Order: sequence, then structure tokens, then C-alpha cells
Amino acid sequence: MTQRRKIALTVLIMLAVALAAGTAYALTFGADLRVKVGGKPVGFVVRGLRARSAVAATVNEEPILWSEVDAEVARAAAQFNVNLTGEDGDKQRAELARLVLDQLIDQRLILQAARKRGVQISETQVAAEIDRIKKNFGSDEEFQLALSQRNLTMDDVRRLLRVNLTVRALLPLVTKVEVPEAEVRKAFDQRRAQFDQPEQARVSHILIRVEDPKQEERARQTIVLIQGKLAKGEKFADLARQYSQDPGSKDKGGDLGFFGRGAMVPEFEKVAFSLQPGQVSGPVKTQFGYHLILLHEKKPARKATFAEVAPQIRDQLTQERQEALFQKWLVDERKQATIRRLPRPS
Repeated sequence: MTQRRKIALTVLIMLAVALAAGTAYALTFGADLRVKVGGKPVGFVVRGLRARSAVAATVNEEPILWSEVDAEVARAAAQFNVNLTGEDGDKQRAELARLVLDQLIDQRLILQAARKRGVQISETQVAAEIDRIKKNFGSDEEFQLALSQRNLTMDDVRRLLRVNLTVRALLPLVTKVEVPEAEVRKAFDQRRAQFDQPEQARVSHILIRVEDPKQEERARQTIVLIQGKLAKGEKFADLARQYSQDPGSKDKGGDLGFFGRGAMVPEFEKVAFSLQPGQVSGPVKTQFGYHLILLHEKKPARKATFAEVAPQIRDQLTQERQEALFQKWLVDERKQATIRRLPRPS
């Protein structure tokens, strides 16, 4: 798996479960839900309402339902394989519910502050963000698989991204940050290794998967067949489109783009960096199956210059300080808000 795909999967995980309340990339639980009776927000449990409509908390008279809390607890438990059965499961469920409710309360405060400031996120913005995330996957199939593995639907993703984009838009309105040039240069000296470009290789590959030991001999024979076709002059990209079982690169003729050391599994990486440009490897076995690897190009390691990375460092420092100030702002919002937590109905 490439580093780009790892980053994309991390983004989805952060969307699925809020890992740090108040940060620009993690406040993603729930939805901006308003339940009203007679035109006014309901701030209490109304007798006769179904249990799933019971209110877990109110934030400035805006309700959070137990059904919302339970849905996010179930999603988190499924994603991280948490067993919620038995006595220990009941304890874990209660702890998860407490954490989820805290996150939902913070989210309500953020959405309320955004509305007061006229922050509105359009469907076009949400769609653009989805497209941006999808580009980190090789295909729509891989993207959908990642959602399925994390118990997310596209409606979930749209809702979570809407909150995420709202936080990003709100950040500069509630935090004022300036980063002097001297601090950017100091950070460059301290973090320089982050920006130095390691040796990189651009390869294409053909993968024949082995998901069961019974498939191994057939996979090996298929790789030998493809080698024979290459020897007769057939193009690597054409054979990748025809035979490769990697959905992320198949339609691109097997092209994986550039990557540095540590981005691929060791067996694949060792061979890829040992090839010469234009050379095709013999069969390479990894945990995924059998590969043929074609090296297109290598880039040597290179030291970064301050001029090249100063804008990136400034953005990093700005984000770090914004998030710290945002946490402080959120604490103040909690103190000023009217927050009521209600017991779960029996």
C-alpha cells in the first residue's frame, strides 16, 4: 500500500471517529439536527416519544438524541472491533457513549457559532472535498471498499465532511495567528529532515493475487505466462490492464507513481530500488501475491532549501497555533453555553 493511500485511509478514520475534540480535522460526529415542537427547539424528553427520539443532552436548547449517540457508538465499535457484549462490553459501551456525547456537544457548539457568523458550506464544496479524497485511491471501487470497512455510507461521509469544512471555515474567524519569518526559519532548522526528499522510484507492476494457498501455483503460472508475452514484445501497460488484479493501478497500466523507501512492503521495495530504468523484474512474491515490476525512473535524494519549503512550514505552524487557540476558544464556548445532560430513559 502506498503512503498516499495510507493518508487517505487515515483521513477516513478521522472522519469516522473524532480523535481530538475541537481540532480542524476531527470534529466529525453527528449532524446538525434540530427537533422542534410548535416551532421551538425541544430541550427535554417529551412523554410518549419513541425511545430513539429521547434527548441525551441539550446545547443552548438544541437537542442531541440518544439515537445519534448510539449510532456513533455502534460505528466506532464496528470499526475498531470492540466487543460490546457482556459485563465488560456494557462498561465499554458506557465509556464510548460518554466520549461520543462529549464530541457531539462540542460539535453543536461549533455549528452554532458557525451559523452566528454566517458560515455556510455548499453542496459544491462537499462534492469537491469528496473528489479530492477519492483521488488518493486508485479507483472508486477502492474508495467504496474503504468506506465499507469503516462502516460508513456516502451520506455519512457527506455529513462528516460538511462539519469538517465548517470547522476549517470557522478557524480563522475565531483564531488570529501570525507567524514571523524568524520562527519559520527556526522551524526549518529544527524540522529539516521532514522536508529533505529521499530517493524515490516510479514503477508499474502487475499483480496476480494469492488469497489462498491453493491459488499459489495458478498465480505463479499466470506470472510466467505474462513474462512470455513481455518477451515477445507486448507492452507492460497493456498486459497490466489485461491481467493485473490491483484495482488501484490496473486501469493506469500498473503505474504506481513515485514513492520513497518505506512506502511499500519490504520484498516489493527491495526489488523496485534494485532495478535499472526500463528493466522488468522476475516474479516477486509478497503477502499480496506475485508481482512483475517495471522501473520507469529514479530520483536521487535531495536536500530541501528554505525558499522551497518556507510556505509549507508557515502553513504547518499556522495550523498548529490555530488548533491550540481553537481548543481554548472551545473551552470558553462550553463555559458560556447552557448544556444539560439527561439520563438514558429505561
